[in-house]
Amino acid sequence: MQNKNIYKQIQALRTEAVQSNAFAVISLSETHHKIGISKEGYPKFFLRTSDGASQTQNKILNILSVEYNLSCTFVDDAEEQSSYYYTVITLRSSEATLQEHFIDLVIMMAHRLPDIPSKREISIEVENLISIFSAMSCPPRKKMQGLWAELLVIARSANPEVLISAWHSTPTAKYDFTMGKDKIEVKSTNSDNRVHHFSLEQITPSTHSNIIVASLIVRESGVGNGGLSIDDICNII
Repeated sequence: MQNKNIYKQIQALRTEAVQSNAFAVISLSETHHKIGISKEGYPKFFLRTSDGASQTQNKILNILSVEYNLSCTFVDDAEEQSSYYYTVITLRSSEATLQEHFIDLVIMMAHRLPDIPSKREISIEVENLISIFSAMSCPPRKKMQGLWAELLVIARSANPEVLISAWHSTPTAKYDFTMGKDKIEVKSTNSDNRVHHFSLEQITPSTHSNIIVASLIVRESGVGNGGLSIDDICNII
């Protein structure tokens, strides 16, 4: 990675006290932009913009959020304050490799932009960034997470045998577990918010159906830190 040093610097900022609306930041050399880190450990870019008013819509996605037209006040080491408008881009992931890619891409984007770009100029680049990160949030990883969550529900149930027999009972089943009129749909997320996606058919069941949604917030754990793999859960079952 071209900017490993910056990645290490922002990780060091995590030791500094931060509030929900205040962040420790470092300045990007030869630019008016800054990068900091949230209390959750998510990298945040502050890209200074040339104008205040704008109709550009914020983007709040699973892994990426972009907030335009934010007035931010910065306090330097000499306690001098300065306020400007910024576009704030946040990668909502604690995965180290993804964060390093994010830093590389946004810094590359910042150097392509004018010295102090307009929000329109930033928004064009942001769309490219969203396309890249949508591709990086690949379906196979999501499928593995979903499978893990479904197996955990089976392993933690009072009657695993019943859920195993109901698990994807037919290839076209709308729900993860179907037991006649009783159905269970398992949803998982690695974000801090329980935001899930459902198909139209799943949210319009038949009149006499009983639907339970099992919502799991999962965190990836390193080897040896007590986490369970798919194989581990299968052995429990």
